[in-house]
Amino acid sequence: MAEEEAPGQVAIWEQYKLPFLILAFGLLILIVGLRIFLYYHSKPQLSFSASESTASAQMATSVTVDISGAVEKPGLYTLPSDSRVQDALDKAGGLSSQADQEWVGRQLNLAQKLTDGSKLYIPKKNEIRSTKAETPQVAGTVVTATGTSVNINTASEKELESLPGIGEVTAAKIISNRPYQSVDELLSKKILNKTTFEKNKGVLVTY
Repeated sequence: MAEEEAPGQVAIWEQYKLPFLILAFGLLILIVGLRIFLYYHSKPQLSFSASESTASAQMATSVTVDISGAVEKPGLYTLPSDSRVQDALDKAGGLSSQADQEWVGRQLNLAQKLTDGSKLYIPKKNEIRSTKAETPQVAGTVVTATGTSVNINTASEKELESLPGIGEVTAAKIISNRPYQSVDELLSKKILNKTTFEKNKGVLVTY
């Protein structure tokens, strides 16, 4: 019985062999095309994610500072986040021959850590007028050619309380909300009201 059915099965195969092969070949092309499509459309997304992660990691581990005045190469520099003032000066080629070495030795804290977006200015010889009394630098103050400023990132509670309109409670709030990238954050974080901020913004710095 099986021998009688065999020729019939062969005939059916011969009849439908070509359509079957065409269908199988078309299916194979469809699968390969789909895999290629998915590969090339997923690759840019992975690349973007990797770039984004790299950029975020770089931002978290570096700071950019503006160095100007009596240095060999003034400009913007990006350094590791744990860098000090001395590192910034080295990056700018060191002090120029016009730098006020006495001011640097007495007033500049070379060990102070840098913060992102800060500015470092080195005065030239005789730039600071002798009529302006020089105040010894402490942790939270920065002496520049225009006078003494208060660094809201490093100033002590006592130094902050010496400012008009700032008492013990407000000074404590300023310290507890550190670090600051800009003095404007004292307003945006609602630490100072507008009146007190306007009175003090001329002497407040973040570097």
